[in-house]
Amino acid sequence: MWDPSALAEEDIDEIVHSAEQPGGTRAISEMYRARQTDAEQNRPHYADPISCPVLAVGAQAYLGDEVSKQLAQVARDVRGTVIPASGHNIALENPAALAQAYLDFFAGG
Repeated sequence: MWDPSALAEEDIDEIVHSAEQPGGTRAISEMYRARQTDAEQNRPHYADPISCPVLAVGAQAYLGDEVSKQLAQVARDVRGTVIPASGHNIALENPAALAQAYLDFFAGG
């Protein structure tokens, strides 16, 4: 995280609570286990790129403009933005900048 203070005690408690539930850590792990399968299932779509505008949001301290580069493989009109002062959890760390990116994108900017 860019700013660990953005994660309140209540947020940490919720994350821990979710992970403690039956199957909680398995569900988290499955997201990573499925990456190869996801890639294989997505590969055929590279031949027919998405034609509508696509918003690619990266964080200054997590992926940055790599999100745009990755989406450019499957979409024709990628509109990338990198949210400053943010890391893995943009919505917690810089919600105002994330909201502005959404507003700009949906306003056609």
